[in-house]
Amino acid sequence: MAGYMHKIPQSSPRSLQDCVESDSKLSAGVLPGEFKLYKCKNNMYDIVTPIMMGSHHVGYVFGGQFFFDDEPLDYELFRSQARKYGFNEEAYVATLEKVPRLSRETVKIGMSFFMTFANMLSQLNYSNIKLAKSLSERDTILEALKVSEEKYRKIVETTNEGVWIFNAVSETTYVNEKMAEMLGYNREEMIGRFIWDFADEEDKGIFQVKLSNRKKGIDEVYELKLVRKEGLYLWLLVSAKAFFDDDGKFAGSLGMFTDITERKAAEEALRLSNIYNRSLIEASLDPLVTIGYDGKVKDVNKATEQATGYSRNDLIGTYFAQYLTKPDQAIRAFQRVCECGELRDCPLDIQHKDGHATPVLCNASVYRDEHGEIIGIFVAARDITERKKAEEALKEANDSLEVKVKERTSELEKAFYILKESEKSLSEAQEMAHIGNWNRNLVTNELYWSDEMYRIFGLIPKNSL
Repeated sequence: MAGYMHKIPQSSPRSLQDCVESDSKLSAGVLPGEFKLYKCKNNMYDIVTPIMMGSHHVGYVFGGQFFFDDEPLDYELFRSQARKYGFNEEAYVATLEKVPRLSRETVKIGMSFFMTFANMLSQLNYSNIKLAKSLSERDTILEALKVSEEKYRKIVETTNEGVWIFNAVSETTYVNEKMAEMLGYNREEMIGRFIWDFADEEDKGIFQVKLSNRKKGIDEVYELKLVRKEGLYLWLLVSAKAFFDDDGKFAGSLGMFTDITERKAAEEALRLSNIYNRSLIEASLDPLVTIGYDGKVKDVNKATEQATGYSRNDLIGTYFAQYLTKPDQAIRAFQRVCECGELRDCPLDIQHKDGHATPVLCNASVYRDEHGEIIGIFVAARDITERKKAEEALKEANDSLEVKVKERTSELEKAFYILKESEKSLSEAQEMAHIGNWNRNLVTNELYWSDEMYRIFGLIPKNSL
């Protein structure tokens, strides 16, 4: 169980003190033949089992630090921990990705090995250690190691990770079935070959760098691209560890390989999508703004820079409402988007740096994180300056037309009044001169006689009956 124990910077006495206290608590009260699991003050797991010499307690076998693979990481906890100890927050969180994540079954089997080892030591007293080279004791040790090796090999052979072991010159000495399967070979085809035999020519240089790091005792976690037997690419996450012989000479390295091909494909698709989307955003003539849940600007396009008169760097991190002529109205609109999920055709005015305002219609929608929580909104603002001008011009035209209609109506009313008065005067004049008149409606074929016509012909007017 390789771990990350005691990798505490000298600049943090507090974290060092926590680590020492954790080790003390971890090792307290552990009985021979048992092991103790403990979550340290740095919020990672450690395991310990005692080493006995006869009845004397002489030491411990420690394992750690690691996380269980069925427990999600509380990143906010570790961020606060980094701040507490004065570490770089991002580097601290990035290091978490290197901490092993083990299943409970793996931990149980691994500790069975260490307890067997500790128990083997416990069976030896001081005099027996002096005689350890004797054949009988050697056979006992070898038998115990054989049992342990069988348990270890069972773990290696049944793991879902690829296991690849190399000698000092990077020749393959062992691969498990999973590793061979990932590359499309059988194990016999891989034994004796160099790791760079399974890579493109352009990628082979990386292995000399990695070999140099192993010889220096540097363990690493990195991504690696290899080529499967049929020619397809295979992306792997590698956790590599060096090992040395009793004389401290570099003897080889062991790698745990995880297939991340699908993840890399998704990342590439997302990258291309982001490039495409960014190109569309920058090409848009409408101001486009991404606003965080806290109301601060997270990103803008060039059209927004032009509408406000501020650069992208000036805008990012500032409150969006200050760039609108009516901040209170803008804040209420922002709240409605967060409540309803979207907002359509909301009229606002963007305040330019030089003082002039640009009328816009805003459409907005929320965006969420992987847990479905709202983390901000995306706003598209359509410049409606020309439309506003057209509306004003149309309004002026309508107002002018309305005035002219009223004037014309007044003139017609006057003409109608004059006509009625003229008709009345004509009728009276005809009666005085005993002149009758008649007319026919050519549409309805109705005939109209004046009263004088009836009198001339000695008839009674219809309306008198």
